[in-house]
Amino acid sequence: MKRLLHVLILAGVVGLADLIFIPRLYSLPPAPAQWKLASHAVYKPVPAQFKTWRGTDGAVRLWRATYEGDPLIALTVYQMPWSPGGAWDAIQKWRPQPGKMAFAKSHYFGVAEAANASPETLKRFVESVTAGIAGRNMDLR
Repeated sequence: MKRLLHVLILAGVVGLADLIFIPRLYSLPPAPAQWKLASHAVYKPVPAQFKTWRGTDGAVRLWRATYEGDPLIALTVYQMPWSPGGAWDAIQKWRPQPGKMAFAKSHYFGVAEAANASPETLKRFVESVTAGIAGRNMDLR
């Protein structure tokens, strides 16, 4: 019983540390790979019209940007709550779509969109964007 109590206390401390030390995204990268930031906006709270992807209902903050390059890419990044309803929940609900790539990293869920882009192009863009987002794990889909 004492061991169980210690495990529960440790789990609580780890959970609180994750809430306290959430990696912060202050701005989107200005020039990921060969693209250049053309326009962007930040929303807090997130307006309902931007909660278009499954799993983004609980989003805390939203960054929307357009990147000039070949091709033009639209990027949407959601700061998600810890759990439940976090970035990992959103990426699990994602369904692949042509011209779109979703990613989850730390407390962030994002979607890069370019109608005529190849999956390799979107992957290169997303990897460059997520390199600036703190956190250990990343999932691309």
